[in-house]
Amino acid sequence: MADDDQEDQEDDDPHQVEQPDEATESRTAVLIALAANLLIAALKGIAFFVTGSASLLAEALHSFSDSGNSLLLLVGLRSAQKPPDDEHPYGYGKDAYFWSLLAALFMVGVISTQSINAGFERFEHPRPLRNASTGLLILGISALVETAAVVVALRAFRSKASARAGHRLGLVESLAHFRATDAPAVKLVLIEDLLALAGVLVAMAAVAITERTGIHQVDGIGAMVIGVMIAVLAVVLAREYRTKLIGTAADLEIEDRIQRVSMTYPPVRDVREVTTMVVGPNRVIAHLTIELDPHTRIEEMDDITAELERRLMRAIPQISDAYIEVIADEDPDYSGAPIGLR
Repeated sequence: MADDDQEDQEDDDPHQVEQPDEATESRTAVLIALAANLLIAALKGIAFFVTGSASLLAEALHSFSDSGNSLLLLVGLRSAQKPPDDEHPYGYGKDAYFWSLLAALFMVGVISTQSINAGFERFEHPRPLRNASTGLLILGISALVETAAVVVALRAFRSKASARAGHRLGLVESLAHFRATDAPAVKLVLIEDLLALAGVLVAMAAVAITERTGIHQVDGIGAMVIGVMIAVLAVVLAREYRTKLIGTAADLEIEDRIQRVSMTYPPVRDVREVTTMVVGPNRVIAHLTIELDPHTRIEEMDDITAELERRLMRAIPQISDAYIEVIADEDPDYSGAPIGLR
């Protein structure tokens, strides 16, 4: 009964956050980003044809790129939800990283290159802009839409970060958890939206300065700046997703929580070792080596490890599989032989 009461207290932790549905929330964030990017890409495309601005061309390419990335992310999210099978016993979670990596490579290999080339061509062969005021108006509308998309992405990311931390986080606290939060689709959408907003502001500045000063090379510089921004982002994201695909340990906070939860279970005397590996968004495999009371009977081991696994997966939803190795505690009143050898 005491164990049951303790378990109930753990389950009723007032700071515990209800865990969101990873697939549903990520898919919603990506779909919203896709709709916003398509609308903004159309607006920027119109602005480019009206003004002939290289900066606006770079931004139109940027938004079309973001739309393509959103489609790739949706493919990855769908594939990552496939259940485990004989060939993939731990599921298809890493597919989300694969498609995110393709999206990042597409950004740096195509869009950033085209933007930089367009800007360099305009810098070498400057020409006056047409209807700059119309272009600025369209960019202003785009900025409003981008801002709304950023707000939605921030809310989704805050939800993910709070779920990972186990309690609700403020906006600043959520951003402090950015690197550790394992939600590639939501992170990519947030970064893309922030970069898109920054790109719009750069394009607005380039068009306004070009129109006001008559220095038409500024428009080309704006396009090159946007291209470089896209390239830097893509390289950073590609490195992160490559690490996830190779296989990386969960962050230290999750490993600390595994140890704390294990030590609250009375039969566990000590946790000798915790190793983890990320196998998908918010999906972690854990391996534990624990010490039990040396007087624990061998027939009790299966029940103890099964209960500990259940507690770990209930307290830390990121854990998809837990493997527990048991050794005997060194007791001076006992021979000290491993439990499994009795």
